[in-house]
This record gives sequence, C-alpha cells and structure tokens, in this order.
Amino acid sequence: MRRVFVLAGCAVLLATLSPAAFAQKDIDISRLERYYTESLKSEKNRASYESLIASEREHIRSAVQESIDALVQPPAGEADVEASKAQDRQRQVVQDLRERLNEATVDLNLLKDEEKVYQNGGGSASGVYMTTKSYPELLAKRVVLEEETSALSAALPTQESRLEGLLMEERSKNLGLLLTILWYILIFFVTVTLESFIRTQLILRLPQRRVRYMAAKVFTLLVYLSLFFWLAQQLLQQYPGFTTIFAVIGAALIIMLQDVIKAFLGWLTYRGAVKLGDRIMIGDYTGDVLDISMLHTTLLASRAPNMGDVSQAGKVVRVPNTLYLTGTLINYQSTSDFENVEIPLYLADVTQAERAKKFLGELLADEASSYAEQARRQMDRRMRGFYFSQVSPSIRVYMEMTDKRELKLTLCFPAPIGQRRQVTTKILQRVLERFEEEGIGLAKPA
Repeated sequence: MRRVFVLAGCAVLLATLSPAAFAQKDIDISRLERYYTESLKSEKNRASYESLIASEREHIRSAVQESIDALVQPPAGEADVEASKAQDRQRQVVQDLRERLNEATVDLNLLKDEEKVYQNGGGSASGVYMTTKSYPELLAKRVVLEEETSALSAALPTQESRLEGLLMEERSKNLGLLLTILWYILIFFVTVTLESFIRTQLILRLPQRRVRYMAAKVFTLLVYLSLFFWLAQQLLQQYPGFTTIFAVIGAALIIMLQDVIKAFLGWLTYRGAVKLGDRIMIGDYTGDVLDISMLHTTLLASRAPNMGDVSQAGKVVRVPNTLYLTGTLINYQSTSDFENVEIPLYLADVTQAERAKKFLGELLADEASSYAEQARRQMDRRMRGFYFSQVSPSIRVYMEMTDKRELKLTLCFPAPIGQRRQVTTKILQRVLERFEEEGIGLAKPA
C-alpha cells in the first residue's frame, strides 16, 4: 500500500511540475500509441507493426534532436558578442540541458514503475493514480523519453566542453592582460630608472647652472610626456574600449586627487608671478625659490619676522602649490631685486649736522648709487602693466630732532635682497672710520 501512495504522489508531481518532455515539445504520440495497441492485440501482425514503430521512432528522434539543436544553436552574430555574455548564454544552455535530462530521467523512472502496475494486472481501474490511461500510451511516452534522454546525454558533454573552452579562452585573455600590464609596469620603471640615471649622471654635471637646470627640466618633461602618449596609443590600439574605462577611472581620480589637481592649478595660475631666485612668502613660509614643479615649490628658507625657529634658516622647504590658491603670496622681488634699508644715526653735537650730512650723502652715492639705478630700471620695466608705479628707491639722508633734543640722521638706500647685512656693515664701517677722522661724535644710548 505504501508503494502505491508513493507512486501516486510521484505521478501527481509528474503531471503538475514536470509537464513531460513529449508534451512540452508538441510531439504527437497518437500514431505510435495506435501502433502499439495493434501490435499487442495481434501476434500475427506484430512484425509489421514493429517496423512501423521503428519508423515512427525515427521521426520522434528527429523531432527531439531539432528541439535540442534549437536550444544549443548559438544566435547569429555571437562572434561579435562580448566573451562574458557568450559565457553566460552557454552556462544557461548547459543548465537547461541538465535540467531537461534530469526531468526526463525522473519521468522515465516513473513510467517504469507504472509499467510494473500494468504488468501485475493493474491499470487505470486499479485505484492507483496513473499518468497514462493505457499500456500502449505508456509505451509511446516511454519511447519519447528514451529518445530525449539519449539525445540529451549525447549533447550535454559537447556543450559542457564548449563552456569549458569559453572559460579557458577568458582565462587566457585575463592572463594575457595581466602580462601586458606587468610589461607596461616594467617599461615604466625602466624608463624612470634610465631617466634618473641620465639626469643625475650626465645632465646635472653640466658646468653652467642655468643650462643644467633647464636641460634637466626639459629632459624630464619630454621623457614622461613621450611615455604617457606611447602608453595611451598602445592601450587604445589593443583595447578600443579603453576610452570608456579611462573616463570612469578619470572621474574617480578627480575625486581622489583633489589636492594634486589644486596644486597643478596653482602652478598653472601663478607660474608667471614667481621665478627662480625670487624671495617670496607663501603662507607661513619665507625663502628663496630654488625650484618650481607642477606640484611643489622648493624654497631655501630665510630669516623672517614670523619664523619661530631661527635654526630653520638655510634649510630646504618643499611647499605644496595649493598654497598659491588658498594662502597669501608675497613676492619681494616683484617690483625689483632690491629692498629699502634705513640706518639711524644720533649725533652728540648738533653743530656737526651739516658736515655729517654732506659726508653721508657722498658715501651713499659712492656705495649705493649703482643699486639705486638698477632698482629704478627694474621697477620701470616690471610695473608697466599696473595703473601706477611705485616711487623708485633712491639715496637719501634725512634729519630730524628727537624728543630728547638729539639730532637723528637716517640713511636710506637700496640694497640687493639677501645682501642687506653685508651692504649695511660695509657702509657703517666707512661711516665710523670717517666720523673718527673728522671728529664727529655719536650720541651715547640712553
């Protein structure tokens, strides 16, 4: 009894969930069922009906094969389809074949169980739920399932091999891509190494400083520009879709490298406002410009009122070019390469003022007149683009009386930026020597 219920449940499952291969492929089994009926009735004509059954079986085999061919046949133009889509389609084909083979196998086993019921004298009137109404119908359906199982078993290994071939082809492409990337990385590092070697061992040994600096800059720029355009050309030739990938990567890099982009824009915007050798203050840093690159400006730190640690003077400082956009830039040499210097002197005897002033004017004319002329020419040339020009620095000696009834003489003159202390020391030495010769005394500090 338990076997009967199991058989009935399997039959219900066959009728509902698995719509039988012969039904879903619209194979007409009525003629084959009639041949089996007549063959079972008459022993005399069985041989002729078996011939008809074999012929009908050939037709069923052809119909099943056409159905399978329609499933596995690649669509027109699949050669132009991306490898990933071809793999997905082939996976689906293999999965469908396996599912159909499993269904046909299960259906065939159910029919075999039903056949035992017929052989034991049971049937549709036995009280057991059957998927067939007669034994000839069962035999006809079994023929369809056997042909389908045979065709699917023959087609599945071929399609599995095709899927494996597509996967191997994809792995080969991925391996080739990896090797190509490694090759380009090797070329990049070899280029960087050779560029560094040639620049340090040959170009930086040139005797002339300006030629050495410009040659190093131009050589480095040409090497990396050539490398960039060569790599871009190679990638576009081998991978035509690289432009789309590059656009996506570029959008991500723009977000990730905002500081780098700002540094480049700072260099691009202010590259004419600063040149090598200028003394500038950018942000909190003051120094002489040693190098200007697209991302950094290299300074030789100089003493400044805002310098907290004097020991930093003379050190090399690399300042990001983003400070050009976010900080304050002061170029002390934007108008000229000279700065105004003032030296105060206090006379002990007011009656010596005229003689001292005359001597100081002659001394400044001798020591600083060339500086004043150079500063005037530079300011006239560099400030032509402005609405008005600053008054050119000149040699002057001012006199004034202090609150303590002392006469104050102020020496005003230009001095080259970076040489203020040397020039001031030289002028003061001559002033003290001449004052001592002329008997001019200085007031003692209070």
